Amino acid sequence: VSITVRAAAPNQGAQLGPRIYMSDEEMVVCKSYEPSAGVSKFNPMQSSIRIPDDMNLVSITVDMNVTHERVGALKVELEAKSGKRKPRKAILKPRGWGGSGQNMLSTTFDDESDANFPKAAGAPFSQSYRPKGKLQRFIRGSGYKAATGGAKGLWTLRVTDVGRNPDTRTAVINNWRLNVCGKVDMTREKTPVLSQDILEAAERQAEATEEQMPVNLACPGAILTADGQCPLNAVDVVASILDGTYNTTYGTTGYVDYASYESGDEIATAQGLPPIEGVPRGPLRTAYDNYVDQFNAWADTLPKLSEYLASLPSATWELGIGYVYFNWLIGTLECIHAGNCGSKVDNIPTTFIIG
Repeated sequence: VSITVRAAAPNQGAQLGPRIYMSDEEMVVCKSYEPSAGVSKFNPMQSSIRIPDDMNLVSITVDMNVTHERVGALKVELEAKSGKRKPRKAILKPRGWGGSGQNMLSTTFDDESDANFPKAAGAPFSQSYRPKGKLQRFIRGSGYKAATGGAKGLWTLRVTDVGRNPDTRTAVINNWRLNVCGKVDMTREKTPVLSQDILEAAERQAEATEEQMPVNLACPGAILTADGQCPLNAVDVVASILDGTYNTTYGTTGYVDYASYESGDEIATAQGLPPIEGVPRGPLRTAYDNYVDQFNAWADTLPKLSEYLASLPSATWELGIGYVYFNWLIGTLECIHAGNCGSKVDNIPTTFIIG
C-alpha cells in the first residue's frame, strides 16, 4: 500500500505511538494525544490539545487525572473546535456525580462503558465510566476537522466548580488524554496531513504485508525462479486477487488446455518431465482443494485478508484460488521444461473478476 501524505507541523499536542490498520483504499489510525502546554489557573480550569492529523473519527475516549476535594461540585466538559465553525460540546460529568468523593485519578469516559459514574464511595474514581453527553456527537459527520466528524483541530477539557463557595476549593487538571481512532482516505484528491510518527508506522505496516508467502504453501518443494525465489508471495496474491488480476512470475511457452481429470503425473509425462518433488500427484480437483485449504490457513494469519476472504462467497474464492493453482502447476511444468522461469505473465482472463 502506498500513501501520499504531508507531514504535520511540529509543536502540536504530545502524541503517543499510533496503531495502524490498512486496506487497499483505507487506513485506520488509532492514536492518543496529550497536551503539550499547561492548564489555566482560573475557574473554569481548562487545558487544550491541538490535533494536527486529518482523520474522520470512528471512536473516541477521554482519560483524565483531576484533583478536587469535592468531585460532585465539578462539571467536566469536552469541546471540539476548528476554524470558525460552531464548536461541538459534550458534558462528560455534570454537577452531582461523585458527591463528596475526592479526585478523579485515572478516570476514563467511554460511550461503550457499562458503568455509571458512582457516588462518593467510588472515589477516587479510577475506572471507565459512561459520560453524561455521548462522545458519539463528535463522530457524527464525514469531515476531517473537529466539529465536523473529524479529529483535526482544538480539543479543550474544561473543569468548572459549579458548587457553592467555589473559591474555597481548587481544581487541578494534572493531565488528560484523547484516545481516537480515525479513517484516512488514501484516495482523496487533497492529500491528508499526518504526523511523522503515523507516516513511519504506516510505512512499517505496509512493509509488513510484503513478507514472502511461506514457501511450502506457495511453491511446494520447487525452486522456480532464476534467482531461487518463490514466484508467489503475499504481495502478488493479496494485491492481485483483490483487484481482480493475477500476475505471477513464472514463464510459459504456451498455454495447454489440460483436461481436469489428468493427474500431475500425467501432465508431467505429457511434458516429457520427470516427477517434481512437492507437486501434488492426485487429480487436479484434489490439488485445487488442497491448495485452497493451505492458502486459507495462511490467510488466517493476516487479519485484513482473512476478513476480506470471509466476505466472499466460498465458491467464488475457491474458484479463484483453484484457477491460480492450476496456472501455477501448468506454468511450473512448462517453464522448467523451457528453462525460462522468472518472466512475468498475466494468467487471468478478463471475465474472471473477484471483489
